[in-house]
Amino acid sequence: LEDQECASSIADLVALNLEAAECRRAEESLKEERAFTDAVLDSTDMLVVVLDPAGRIVRFNRAAGHLTGFSLVDAVGKFFWEAFIAPQDSETVREILAMQPSEASGNQHEHAWLTRHGAHPHLAWSTTPLRDRAGQLRYSVITAIDITQRKALEEQLVHDAFHDSLTGLPNRALFLDRLGQAIR
Repeated sequence: LEDQECASSIADLVALNLEAAECRRAEESLKEERAFTDAVLDSTDMLVVVLDPAGRIVRFNRAAGHLTGFSLVDAVGKFFWEAFIAPQDSETVREILAMQPSEASGNQHEHAWLTRHGAHPHLAWSTTPLRDRAGQLRYSVITAIDITQRKALEEQLVHDAFHDSLTGLPNRALFLDRLGQAIR
């Protein structure tokens, strides 16, 4: 009987050893997958910010950290519209994110974002919902590109269209535009 108990104990130890080895392999596999995902996210120049269903920041990539100047530790747990959106646009962005995620996905938005250093770059961004198998919202992924230079060029083109290039004074086109507005 003692030999049977000893053999049973050895078999149990071998089984536990095998289970522990499987757990270690699974943990290593998860670490490798996480490192791969981080590398993919950090390889793009596009900003990527991941939010929980309430709108709190869960994760973002290197490009988002570089543009905003915030580290992930600084931003995790904060509401997206409080951490990254200029005060004049925060309520609008909060409403956009509160919409049904399927309605928000694919729509392009443009807003000034906040940086740790006080700059307000303009970004074009959109949201994509990530759902679980039951269809419940798990995360929202915000992808964005910096359009600050494009906005500055647009403003310069509008100015140049309505002002004399030599004197900088308003030109005939601006006069006719304002006259048309006043008549309407």
